[in-house]
Amino acid sequence: MHECRNQRKSYDLYIWYVLRILGSLTERLKNQSHVVFVYSILFCLLVGCRDDYASVSFLKVESDGTGLIDTIKSYQSINEFKGFLSRRSFRWEESEDQPSPKGRPPFNMHTITIKNYVHLGFSGELDIAFFNNRLISTRFYPTDPEKYIEVLGEVAGIRFDSTQEAKLLRHTRVRFGIDYKGRKYVDWSDFRLDKEVELWIKRYS
Repeated sequence: MHECRNQRKSYDLYIWYVLRILGSLTERLKNQSHVVFVYSILFCLLVGCRDDYASVSFLKVESDGTGLIDTIKSYQSINEFKGFLSRRSFRWEESEDQPSPKGRPPFNMHTITIKNYVHLGFSGELDIAFFNNRLISTRFYPTDPEKYIEVLGEVAGIRFDSTQEAKLLRHTRVRFGIDYKGRKYVDWSDFRLDKEVELWIKRYS
C-alpha cells in the first residue's frame, strides 16, 4: 500500500548532486597538489573536453546491479522495486517525475520514501532514488546518526575517509553527508549511475 504526493523531491535530488560535485572540488582544493587538477576540471566545464562517456544514452540498464543498503540492488526499475516493497508489506510515499528537459537527453529523477525503515537496529527515513527508471541510490536518515555511524563501522566494516566516503564493492560508493535541510544521512549509490548524473549536469544543465 502506498501514498502518492506532489512534491519537489526530484528537483531536490538534482540540487543535491550539483552540491556534491562542488563539494568534491572544494575538498580537493584543501590539498595544493590537486590545484592543477581542479583547474583542469574547471577548464573542461567552461570550454568542454573529450571524455569516455561520449556515447552514453542515459538509459542503459546494466545486468550486474551492485548492492546498496541491506539487500537492495541498483538498476531495478521503479515497478520492479514496488513489487519488492509490496512483498515486504512496506508502506511508502512516492514523488512525481519532473518533465525531462526538451531538446536534451532524458533526466527524470523519481523518489520512493519509506518513513519507518529499520537498519542495524536504527529506525529512520529511507529515500530510494531512480535516475531514468534505474535505481541509483538509497539514502538513510537514522534517528541517531552518530551512534549509527559507530555501529556501521563495527558491524558492516564501513569506515569513512577524509572526504566522508567509503568504497565497498566494485561499483558501490557509501557517503556520509548533511542535506540542505541540515539532516544527516548515509547514502549508498552505484558509482556508474553517479557518473552519468554528473556527466548530464556537466553537459546539459
